[in-house]
Amino acid sequence: MSDTNESATFPIAPNAVRYVKLGKGGKWERESLEKGILHFGFESADPVSLQLCREGKWDEIRIGWLEDGGFAAGTATSFSNQMKTYFEDRGDTLWVTFIDDKLHYGFLEPGEPERADPTDNSDWSSFRRMRGGWRSTDALGNALIRSSLPGTITKLSMYRSTICRVSDYEYLVNRINGWRSPELENADRARSSLLEALGVLIRRLHDRDFEVLVDMAFVNAGWRRLGRVGGNEPVKDLDLEIPLTRERAYVQIKCATNQECFVSSVANYKTREHYSRLFFVYHTSSIPLVNQWDDLGVVLMDAEDVARMTLESGLSDWIIDRSR
Repeated sequence: MSDTNESATFPIAPNAVRYVKLGKGGKWERESLEKGILHFGFESADPVSLQLCREGKWDEIRIGWLEDGGFAAGTATSFSNQMKTYFEDRGDTLWVTFIDDKLHYGFLEPGEPERADPTDNSDWSSFRRMRGGWRSTDALGNALIRSSLPGTITKLSMYRSTICRVSDYEYLVNRINGWRSPELENADRARSSLLEALGVLIRRLHDRDFEVLVDMAFVNAGWRRLGRVGGNEPVKDLDLEIPLTRERAYVQIKCATNQECFVSSVANYKTREHYSRLFFVYHTSSIPLVNQWDDLGVVLMDAEDVARMTLESGLSDWIIDRSR
């Protein structure tokens, strides 16, 4: 078993990439991970089947599945092809699978399959050893978590048979090597440019539009407004609550402000025991404000923070329209 890249050689450059399901319902996943093996079925350790594999008589294996096994022609061909892929791999195929919501990958060591359990006459499954075991981190040490992978990769876990091709293999190899695709680089640059532009536009908003923007951003983020924006209360601009947890917070919204005003708002917040957080939101200050009260639930948000929040809330067009 290996979850580190200490013995891995990057970049990897496989001749083929295959997904493998480790047993029905994943019954061989844990064993394969712990022993650093690829456990494979299809009676691949049966002496007759093994000899046919050695001789490369894949059509005879197909006929065996068709006539002796009673499978349909397409299924028999599929079984034969999967056995061929497994048996003929000389260590240059990248094998991937999902275990515990992580993508694991590795290369087989050269050599023939071994019988998985010689003491069980009803079990003719086999295994081959993984070179360095299975790995679940990329070249940079980042975990290959299912939720961080695109659907073209995660859909592989829904495959019903054992071995299949990986259509989006270029992306997967690049991801394992720690390389970013040109499309992702372009998207990141575009996002950074948009955030920078939004920050400039946010600083141009007048008081009322800025208050409305902050209000919509918090509501879109899941907060429920209990008090209206821009009320007569001198300190509190927004009274918020998270419906599920009943957590209370209030938001102080300022266009132009300074450190003295921020300190005053924090002092007032300390007297309000029924609030667990203060959001001090502003877009302009002659010098950057300093937050020394993170441990008290004080969150300081400048124009850049508001830009990120509005982008994530889908409010970019609203800002652009207000700035025309």
